[in-house]
Amino acid sequence: MNVNEKSNVVKPILVPQRLDMRNTISGLPETVLHHVISFLTTSNKDQVRFLSRKWRRIAAQSQKKLSLTGRRLDEQELSRILVDDFHSVDFLILKRFSGMKTLKLVNFKLKTAELNYCRSLKNDL
Repeated sequence: MNVNEKSNVVKPILVPQRLDMRNTISGLPETVLHHVISFLTTSNKDQVRFLSRKWRRIAAQSQKKLSLTGRRLDEQELSRILVDDFHSVDFLILKRFSGMKTLKLVNFKLKTAELNYCRSLKNDL
């Protein structure tokens, strides 16, 4: 509090609100966040996905390639990956995924799935 000498009126001193330093980066524009995430290694990008839904979406949007080779997935896991991260090719294009234009299911068995980025189909869209 500050006391005015002439009128003895107590005026509150305005203090800026305390910044929450733990999550200030999430407040940046998405274009900046995409730029930041572009410098991360693949393993760090995978870890960023656990911060929040926003970061999971940004990490998915920054992917140029979806590679599941060698991983065993059941139908539920595959469905979650495709629905949560890659809604559709149109979604990828609308979100400016410049490197990825097409997802193609190359081989699918009950417990194994392989998805490859198809460069040959890139110009067909």
